[in-house]
Amino acid sequence: MQLFLRAQTLHTLHVSAHESVRELKARVQALEGLSVEEQVLLLAGAPLEDDAELLSCGVTEHCTLQLTARLLGGMRKNYTFQARELVLEIIREKDQGDFRSGRSDFGSRLGSSIDSALEN
Repeated sequence: MQLFLRAQTLHTLHVSAHESVRELKARVQALEGLSVEEQVLLLAGAPLEDDAELLSCGVTEHCTLQLTARLLGGMRKNYTFQARELVLEIIREKDQGDFRSGRSDFGSRLGSSIDSALEN
């Protein structure tokens, strides 16, 4: 069967319906130079499992698969946690007063915190 692979360029591949996704990734490695471990093949936005056969994944004649690279690493900063901590700090400071008056204070603190984190 014939498939289309959208990567840096569009490739046309002739494959067997019973070929595994891992075997297809090995062929893609030769075309794109991206190792099998770093590849993620997507069909309609859903990643394909390496051990599955193409036919069982729903891949049909003239399908278009998309190749993306696996993103490695963790989160640099947890901005949600930082924002929550800032809100709690402002609430503690203003617990006797009107919280609405602290909105501009929150915005300025959050903005400066994120700006300084992005500089690092």
